[in-house]
Amino acid sequence: MRVKLWDLEHDIFAGLRSLPKQPYLCAMWVLADELRIVYSDRCIGDDRRLMAMTLDLVRTAAGRVLDDDELARAAELAKVWRVLCDSKQDEV
Repeated sequence: MRVKLWDLEHDIFAGLRSLPKQPYLCAMWVLADELRIVYSDRCIGDDRRLMAMTLDLVRTAAGRVLDDDELARAAELAKVWRVLCDSKQDEV
């Protein structure tokens, strides 16, 4: 059985979103760092920078409320991730 990236994203995100905000952000911080380690040999260039910027923002958000600039950056990162995930949908 072949699992689609969207199905995995949906299930993981639904589980994480069921957590209260602070534990959710901490879980995202841990998950993002684990994914960075697991995929470090596959991520190059822009993918590596995107992962680093996302991890940095999640780390910030886990410790405090984001300001307006950081929220705008989060929205932009979400768009970039969506494009990246859509482009790699058939690779999973």
